[in-house]
Amino acid sequence: MLDLLTTLDNRLLWFFRDAPPAWPVAVWAVFGLCAGSFLTTCVRRLPRGERLRHAARCDHCHARLRLRDRVPVVSYLLRRGRCRDCGQTIGRGVAIVELATPCLFAGLLACVSVARSQTLPHLPEGGHPDWMHWRIISQSVLVALLVVATAIDFELYLIPDSITITGTLIGLAAATAVGELQLLPMWVDWNDLLVDVHGPFIPEWIKQNHHWHGLTWSLAGIVAGGGITWLVRCLSQWVLGQEALGFGDVTLMAMIGSFLGWQPVLIVFVLAPLCGLVVGLILRLTSGRVAVPYGPYLSLATIVVLFGFRWLWRPCRELFGDPKWLAVLGGGSIAGMILLLGLLRLYRAIPVTTTRT
Repeated sequence: MLDLLTTLDNRLLWFFRDAPPAWPVAVWAVFGLCAGSFLTTCVRRLPRGERLRHAARCDHCHARLRLRDRVPVVSYLLRRGRCRDCGQTIGRGVAIVELATPCLFAGLLACVSVARSQTLPHLPEGGHPDWMHWRIISQSVLVALLVVATAIDFELYLIPDSITITGTLIGLAAATAVGELQLLPMWVDWNDLLVDVHGPFIPEWIKQNHHWHGLTWSLAGIVAGGGITWLVRCLSQWVLGQEALGFGDVTLMAMIGSFLGWQPVLIVFVLAPLCGLVVGLILRLTSGRVAVPYGPYLSLATIVVLFGFRWLWRPCRELFGDPKWLAVLGGGSIAGMILLLGLLRLYRAIPVTTTRT
């Protein structure tokens, strides 16, 4: 059994690191296309508490879908977005999920393995190439969970606990079992003047206890992501006079933290309202949509961090090595988050005129 796992590990390592770059990206995109087909089933059934193992059926006439009707994207286009049996329209969300998933999978692999977007200089514990394959697999699982959560939240304004709680347990278990999935170690000192020459000091317990370290940074990510979002939820309700974040956003951030750790999840926390302002304003001006859930912006900010962590981390790394500056960052982030949530509330009042043709 051990020999089989070693062989699998070596094959995966060759596939993600040493194979010609176009091959893994193309194969991972195809894998994402197949995963997208399954994710559409999750989007339809999880909010209703239905089992995923049942045969795929039309939501309107409940006719069992044939194999030719389940080819991702292609079947939707050939049927022109309608059920073959009853002719009822199938939501565009199906095609969007099936198309977005392979794009995100391929983009993640290209950024991590080709552009080295998660490889930090002088820090082998974060972005080590010998563990890149397991990190890509783990983060692809996170991306899939975010796609399902986003699709459901956009449609129903809720994020089922079956996604976030299960995802949190998966992230925690993977971090502990593998021991080398972190983007960053639990704690390092980035304030040394010679850090760019010899790298930051890494405590010995981190180097010698990989699995315990994996459990530690994942738990810290859960506490940081869920805790700070819960705090903002309470404060924003007090300041703005209404609930600006749902509890699903709290569990979603806890799930994200279990996969990324506490430092990256704080960056997600800072970027999310900015994503909300930009995307929310675009949706408001183009489609007139007023109520937009916040979960998709958390997911979008997570994708930004996954795809560009190396460049996001460089300008703010010193803040994460000093407890005082870290406290200032946390307090400022909470205040800024509440302010931007208030601005998101204001944008809904922007008058929109639509031109009929």
